[in-house]
Amino acid sequence: KEQAAAEAFLAEVEALMQSGKDAYHGTDTATKDLAKASEHFTQALEKGDARANYYLGRIAEESKDYTAAKAYYEQCIASETEMTSDLSRFALGQLYQRGDRVEVDYAKAKQYYEQAIANECVEANNGLGDLYQHGYEVEQDGAKAIEYFTLASQGNEKDWVAYAHLSAGVI
Repeated sequence: KEQAAAEAFLAEVEALMQSGKDAYHGTDTATKDLAKASEHFTQALEKGDARANYYLGRIAEESKDYTAAKAYYEQCIASETEMTSDLSRFALGQLYQRGDRVEVDYAKAKQYYEQAIANECVEANNGLGDLYQHGYEVEQDGAKAIEYFTLASQGNEKDWVAYAHLSAGVI
């Protein structure tokens, strides 16, 4: 009986996460709805699913609330939750590279990108590629930038794959 209750609880949390992802990305039958996504992810977080921090960070970032985004990403990293903590490292690297409500710090951006890549977050190669393309915190190196963009193009996040292909083509 306890196992059945635990399985039901996990299924409920997973359903909240999936509903949040569907609302965040939009589906064939529903448009993107950040408010609904935030509601589902907040409920999942309240039930103990730390992966929701990453998605809440993305929502905060899209809403231009970079302070909240940074806090959510840091909470996700602290939880060491699967791939989302590495995506959060990548996202924090971007915040530091762009200076979104934090002081621009290319060294920190590079550190977060390298940590994410070390944990197989392929998309973080975009960040390093960008640093090498522009010579931020590293010596400018177009060939190295293309190498990182090519690695990033093998990732799962379709937005970043497109960015990697575009960036590799314009160097």
